[in-house]
Amino acid sequence: MDHPTPPTSKKLSSGKGSKGSGGSSSSPKTFQCTGYPGCNMVFTRSEHLARHERKHTGEKPYKCIVTNCPRTFSRYDNMIQHTQTH
Repeated sequence: MDHPTPPTSKKLSSGKGSKGSGGSSSSPKTFQCTGYPGCNMVFTRSEHLARHERKHTGEKPYKCIVTNCPRTFSRYDNMIQHTQTH
């Protein structure tokens, strides 16, 4: 499940583009965590930044699918792994 990138994140591009034979002329884009003092994490995919930002916010949007289990998780794969313990 993809989450939109919050407005506190910043899309960056690395300084120089590489032009090779058959290669793209654009640089890989990077997504930097901003708005959280002391955090300078940078990711190459926006969904990785969104996943990382849940560490700061404490958001846990994935609820265990087993009836009457109250556990929630910030990552879908962790929720699936948890359900195997039931």
